[in-house]
Amino acid sequence: MLRLSLLILIVAFMTSCESRRAFEADEFEREIVLNSIISTDSTWNVKLSYTKSIFDDADFSLISDANVRVINQSSGQSFFLEQKSPGLYCRGVNPFEGHEYSLIVDVPNNPQVRATTYVPSVLDVSVISQAVLDQNGLETIEIDIEIEDDPGEKNYYVWEISPFTYEERLDNTEEIEIPEIHTIQPLQSVEGETSPTNERLNVSPEDTYAVTAIDDSQSDSSDKQTSLSSPSFISDSGKTGGKILNRLVVNNDILKGIVEGSSNAETNGQPIFQLTVMAVSDDLYEYLQTYENYKQTAVKNTSGSSPSDLFSNIENGLGIFGGFNVKTFNIY
Repeated sequence: MLRLSLLILIVAFMTSCESRRAFEADEFEREIVLNSIISTDSTWNVKLSYTKSIFDDADFSLISDANVRVINQSSGQSFFLEQKSPGLYCRGVNPFEGHEYSLIVDVPNNPQVRATTYVPSVLDVSVISQAVLDQNGLETIEIDIEIEDDPGEKNYYVWEISPFTYEERLDNTEEIEIPEIHTIQPLQSVEGETSPTNERLNVSPEDTYAVTAIDDSQSDSSDKQTSLSSPSFISDSGKTGGKILNRLVVNNDILKGIVEGSSNAETNGQPIFQLTVMAVSDDLYEYLQTYENYKQTAVKNTSGSSPSDLFSNIENGLGIFGGFNVKTFNIY
């Protein structure tokens, strides 16, 4: 499982389980937490647990007596999931792209829990990475992302750029072939000046993002900003032409810091960055946005934030049932 999709699964399971609606012990009523993130490259997994009071020091209670049914609303077929371990219900089949699914969960002495989502179409993404000299003559990298977007559908995307680490490569035990994107160097003119190649996409300024360091909250760039290892959210609302174009501008300070700080630098054949692009369902899109807002609020004022503010599409419960598809690229 890739890094950003792993983050989604961990976030969905951990933070929703910690949703605690009541702050008085005698007012607390436990609720069912359902978490399931589905895609075409993974089989069915549904996690079920109960919320707990903030005054309860015990572990979260996992639900082991549930009947979990999946209905493919697009085909009319249905099947039950089997419990593989406490609170984990599975089936070794993959969801289909473009299909809508419903979950129906029956737990004794609880109202029926229901949720519906869909799996977005598999992404058609192209990426170009190009070295460009900034106004001070320092090398930067511009990474252009082009997504083929179906204008007949409402689509939602999340992308993230992170420094590549050798440890991540070792942790990726799945046999997934990740495309290699090699940075194109500027063309050298007769006068010794450099210019970009003619492969650059025509990306508007409002779709250009200045990539900042993880701990850098300020930048003098006029572009939008996104931090390393932080997701950015894009919908095709207001977009025309069937394409989504974004440009990420990585400045020279970040490049120097990554290459000089790594024992597996570019000269050793290792990627510099890993870019992950995801198409997500509308419910998962809203969930991830509220989680990012929760993180920002929690950093500023932990006493005033609550995981229960996270978006949930679970009827008679908490959690998230969402769909996604992902493409990952290694940038050299």
